[in-house]
Amino acid sequence: MRISIKLNAQAASELKGHSETAESTQSLIETARQHGAAIQPMHAGSTDPELGTYFYADVDDEKAGSLTEALRAHEAVEGAYVKPPDALP
Repeated sequence: MRISIKLNAQAASELKGHSETAESTQSLIETARQHGAAIQPMHAGSTDPELGTYFYADVDDEKAGSLTEALRAHEAVEGAYVKPPDALP
């Protein structure tokens, strides 16, 4: 399943390698890793500062709920939700 994640601007910048990674962002990376996921930019290459704060993580279905809750509790995360399956209108 895919989890959509909205990060604060500082964590987003750090994850993209634009600034030194703080302890808080390292713990965010570790949280995802513990669930078998990696946090990736949703709009890679975008120069829009707002779009640059959106990320995603792909995770096994059985771990999606616990990872989403862990992300929501993290100080660098402004929002996280499990993306619903694609469906035709």
